[in-house]
Parts: sequence; structure tokens; C-alpha cells
Amino acid sequence: MPSSSTSIQECILWGLVRAVKDSTGIEEEVVEKYIIEGKIRIAPTPDPRMGDYGVALHIVFKNYPRDKWEEIGSLIARKLLEYSAEECRLRNTLYVNGYINVEVDYSTIFKSFMESLLSGKLLSELRSIGSGKNIVVEHTSANPVHPLHIGSGRNSVIGDTYARLLKYLGFNVVRLFYVNDLGRQVAVLAYGVSKLRSQGIVPGPGLKIDHWHGIVYALTNIFIEEDRVAHELGMLSLELNKLLEELENTLQGLAGEADSPALKKLYSKIHILASKTRLKHDTVKILGELIKELRHQSEGGERLPGILNEYSRRVGELATRYRELYKEYIDYVKAKSTLCRDYHEICRGLQQGFRGYEDAEREISEIMKKAEGGDPEVRRFLRDISGNVLRGFIETLEKINIGFDGFDYESSDEVLELSKNIVDEVVKTGYTRIVDGAVEVDLNKAGEENEYVRSLFHPDQPGRFIIRRWDGTTLYVTRDIAYTLIKFKRYNAKRVYNVIAVEQARAQKQLRAVLYLLGYKREADNLVHFSYEMVHLKNMRMSGRRGIYYTMDELLMDMEDSIVGRSIEGSSSFKQEAEGKYIDLRETARMLAVNNVRALLLSVEPGKVLSFDPSKIGSFEHGITVTYGLVRAQSILRKLWGLEPLVETNAARSRSIEIYTSLNTESMEFNTEEKQLLEMLVGYPRVLREAYEYMRPDKLLEYAVELSLFFNRMYEKHRVIGEPDAVKKAVRVLLTVAVFLVLADLAEIMGFYKLKKL
Repeated sequence: MPSSSTSIQECILWGLVRAVKDSTGIEEEVVEKYIIEGKIRIAPTPDPRMGDYGVALHIVFKNYPRDKWEEIGSLIARKLLEYSAEECRLRNTLYVNGYINVEVDYSTIFKSFMESLLSGKLLSELRSIGSGKNIVVEHTSANPVHPLHIGSGRNSVIGDTYARLLKYLGFNVVRLFYVNDLGRQVAVLAYGVSKLRSQGIVPGPGLKIDHWHGIVYALTNIFIEEDRVAHELGMLSLELNKLLEELENTLQGLAGEADSPALKKLYSKIHILASKTRLKHDTVKILGELIKELRHQSEGGERLPGILNEYSRRVGELATRYRELYKEYIDYVKAKSTLCRDYHEICRGLQQGFRGYEDAEREISEIMKKAEGGDPEVRRFLRDISGNVLRGFIETLEKINIGFDGFDYESSDEVLELSKNIVDEVVKTGYTRIVDGAVEVDLNKAGEENEYVRSLFHPDQPGRFIIRRWDGTTLYVTRDIAYTLIKFKRYNAKRVYNVIAVEQARAQKQLRAVLYLLGYKREADNLVHFSYEMVHLKNMRMSGRRGIYYTMDELLMDMEDSIVGRSIEGSSSFKQEAEGKYIDLRETARMLAVNNVRALLLSVEPGKVLSFDPSKIGSFEHGITVTYGLVRAQSILRKLWGLEPLVETNAARSRSIEIYTSLNTESMEFNTEEKQLLEMLVGYPRVLREAYEYMRPDKLLEYAVELSLFFNRMYEKHRVIGEPDAVKKAVRVLLTVAVFLVLADLAEIMGFYKLKKL
């Protein structure tokens, strides 16, 4: 039975491959190539009297005289009907002027689909895909140092939707959040928080707790990096002064040969630059002028060209380094100025506790070392800070209907103990070496001897990476190997999905390679990196280290405000002072905003960049479109039967079965809109399978939007409740029931609110 909005067309085309071969002798591979290249095309006919689809066969006839087309085309049409009538639900085929017109038996398709849907057979078949197998989906797992932004929100929505899909398909799914509370980022935040707590500065009621910690993290980073870059610029200034002194001495030695007045500009620039022992905004400009003058002066004299060209090159290299560092410095200065203006108490507290970047780095390293070494006080401190940020995460995620079955901490004894054992086991494989006291895994050597490792990275070299530092501490990748084994063992998982950004692709391959080398071949084969691309915001480059991001909380509120604003503007009767009405509107807008936000973050294939312009937030309505389709289907059934479909789904299903069993299916006829809608509905199982198999949850949204639009188109052109013809009415009611059931399930899978009315 055809199984998607294009599956009838695909079914016809692939049946055509065999029919053409048997009729003309053209090899199947050649016909398939014609189809893939679009040289054999299928499209709906312009007139239903010509059938439902037409297939252009001109490429097949190119080597035959025109008077043979009729004979060959008619043979192909007969063969197509013979081979594909049952599989593709074809009623008739007919050759006409270079085309094969195909008539589809929609009555048979309708009966087969409705029986499967209403009896529950369709759902049982879908549930058999998972058959209760244990699956772990780890997603979000954002570093607990700042609020969730739109980028990490994309991770959350993709991961949650995929987990919901797996559950719908019959898998036993465990959703996990891995709390990275041992890395440098958390240590930086802990350093900043400790400076503030020592002065009695703690989160207040005016700022959500994860947002407060995000500001602390950003400002702490800024203080450290600003001071570090300033120090590097200072060292670069000393290097510059030495080079200028050398250049001046060289020029003085050449004064007898060169035109001294012509070198006055050089001396002037040198003296100006030599006076700038600290950062100056015009240093870069004057360096540029000096390089230009050096190049100009190198055009004269006998010895000058080679000497001045060499100095021009050296000054140019130094100027490039200075320019890059100074730009970085200014970025930090601007970021600090912005944050300190808005969060002066945090800024003041950090400034008072800050003693330079070198002291800060020593304290941060000490925090990391003590935490992994098991210091209980430091562990409690980090767990407390991470827990605070995590509470903010959970609050945000609950707003968009996302929850977890467990939270695992990187700092847990289970992870750390296993990490140490893993290093020892990896050393035994013979694929490690000691580099400056650190243990390095040599995957290049492993790749030479293991096809599995080599194929993981092909065509790239596997490379090398540190698995334990010189001081005995492990790295994130080491602990990730340990946590992967824990996930497989604890939950007896058949497969583990890690929803992680595409930038981590190499690290995920390294993880699988080490699992394989340690003998965990099943785990290596069944660990899946579900990668996704970044979110690109117009006019904003997000940076948690600088406190620049568009948070999920802001996105939700902006979406809600946009919906409320459009609702008020579009309603001539709405008065904002009607408090009750406004409250109802706000609640509806809140749920629609969640649906729209989730739809936005699902709307692009995970492996592609999602570009979004927050200033045009009101133009995105995919979530509203799906919700409207579901609400309209409910409205029809509510008026028809006087029941609430979402609450009394079984009753609606029973009414539908009664209508179906009493329907004279032999007298059914379908108009264009009904055929299109039926083809969409028949495609439901296939869309679910493809979304699962290819890890493409965006296909669910694409399908739901298209189904809603086809349903609305049918409803707007043809009456349902008011249709006088009993058979036509029954068909449209059953199609409406099918749309309701499918959209309700899709809304559940995509984490949408299922509204009853709008």
C-alpha cells in the first residue's frame, strides 16, 4: 500500500522501471537514472478525466520512430498495470501522446487506511518498530554556567522530539541530562561566585538564577581575559620598542647614503610609537603609517631597499599581531562596560576580588584539581553552583514541555573511578605514549592496525589526543567514555544517542574508537552521534564568555508578545481593559508561543544551520498552523457529535467505526482535495519511519504543516457537516477524524500543547 504523499508517485515510477525494461529492453539501471535525473517525470494530470497522474516517457521513445510510440507506450502501460495494480492501488493505465495516464483506485486506499487507523492496527505496526527495546537519549547537557540560549534550545527540542518519537514507535526510552560540573567553565564560574560570596553578594529576587550565574560567568571571564590580553599587549609593546630602537639605529647608520630629509617621516613615526608604552587606540594606525613609509623609502638608494623591506616585513608581522590582540582587548572592554552598567553590584564585587589573571588561573586550576581529586568541600561547592544553574534550566525546559528521566553528574564517584580505570586499560592496548608526563592516545597507530578505527575517520587521519594530563587529572573525553559505558550497562541499552553539536564530531569518533580498542565493540557500534548545526542570529554573534546570547526565556516571551500583539491588532472587538479576556488571550498565546518556538527549532534539518532574525519573529507560524488544523478538526467533530474529541477520543473513534462499517464504499468518489488529503494521510507511517531512521525530526513538522494546509483547503472548498450527500459526508467526516487522530499524535510527539479552541 502506498505510504506517503509522494509514495503513490514513487510506486508508479519504480513499477515503471520493470515495465520499460520488459517492453523495450532498456536496462533497469538506465531507467532508474532517467528517473533520478528527472528525465522521466510524473505529475498530477490537469484534468481528472485523463486519470490522476501522467508519466512523461519521451526519453524512452527517443530512439524509436514516431509511428512506433503508440505500440511501445501501450505495452509499457499494460505491463505497469500488470506489475503494480495491487501494490500501487492502480485502477487503469492508458498511453496517450507520449504519456502514460494512470488512474488510482482511491476507494481501495481509503478503505485500507481507515480500517488500519480505526482498528488500531496502524499504531500496533508502528509500535512494533521499537518492540520494547531500551534506548538512551542524552540531550541538552549544556554546561551549567549561563542560561539556555537558542542554540542549546535547538539541542533540547531536537533531542526531546526524537525521544518522544522513539517512545511512540515502541521503544523504551530513557532521557538523560549529563551535568558537566568538572570542566574549566564551571571552575571559572565557581571562582567568580566565591569572590562574590566572600563579600556577601548572592543572587537576588530580581533576576532568574541561571541568568544571574550567566552574568557572573561572563564578567569573570572578561576580567581574566581583558587582563591577560592587556599583559600580552604590554609585552608586545616592549617588543615593538626594541624593534623601533633597532630600526632607528639602522637608519642613523644609513643617513650618509640616504636623503636625510626624506627620512624625517620615519623618525617621526618611530618617536611617536616609542612613546606609547601602554595601549593606545591610535597605535595600530601609526604602525600602518610606518609600514607605508618604510615601503615608500625602500624605493630609493642602493642599500635601502633590502634593509627597509626587511624591517617593513618585521613591523608588519608585529602590527598584525598587535591589531588582532587590540581588537580582542577592545571587545572585552566593551563587553565589560555593557555588563557593568547593568549589573554594577556583580561587577564591583568581582573587581574588588580580582588580583590579576595569573592568580585567577592558579585558583581555577586548583579548583579543578581538588574537585577531581575528591575534595569534599570543593565538590559540594561545585555541585551547589551547578545545581543552581540547573534549576534555572529545568524551569525553562518545563515551559516548553521538556523533562528528563535522570540527571548524572560528571563529578560523581562512579564516573571518576571508571575514568581512572579506563586510562589504565587504554595504556594496556599499546596505543598510548607519554608526552610531557601526559598520556596520549595514538589513534594514527591504531588506525594502521584496525580497519574499524581507520574507517571511522576516513578520509582524515585519526590523530592523537590526551586522555590524562601530566598532573594525573582526566579530561572531558575520558569521563565521557566512562559515562557512555555507564549508560549502556545501567539501562541495558541497545543503542545510545548523544545529541551533540556537529563541532564535536571528531571527539565522538574518538570516543567510539577507544571503546572499540577496549573491546566494547557492541557499544562502539551502537553509540550514535545525533549531530546538529548552530543557530545563526541576524546581527548577533552569541558568546557566553562575553554574556552575549539570546536566551530561550527571551525567545519564548518575544514569541508570546508577538502573538498577543497580532491578536489584539487583528480583532476589532477586543479591548485590552477587558481583564478576563486579556488573561485568556495571554494563556492561549503562551501555549501557542511554545508550539511556535518548538516548531522554529525543528524547522530546519538538524545538519543544517538554522538562521533566524528575532526582529521578524511574528512571521514564523508553523506551530500555529498545525495547532489551527487540529483545532478545526476538533470543532467539526464537536459540532457533529457533541463531544470533546481530545477528552473523549475513544468515543470519537467508536462513532467513526460505526460510520465506516455502514458506508457503501463501492459508491465512493473523491474530488481533487480529498485525494490530496488522503495521500497525505497514507504517508503518515512512512514519515515517522523516515524521521526515525534518518534522524530527521524536522520531517514531522514539515508533514504536520502540509497535512494541516491540505485539510484546511478541503474544508474551505467542500462542506462536511452540511454536505447533503450521505456518502460524501461520511467520507469527509472520516477524513476529518483521521486528520484529528494524526495531528493529535504528531502534536504529542513534537511536544506541542493540544489546544481545544482558539
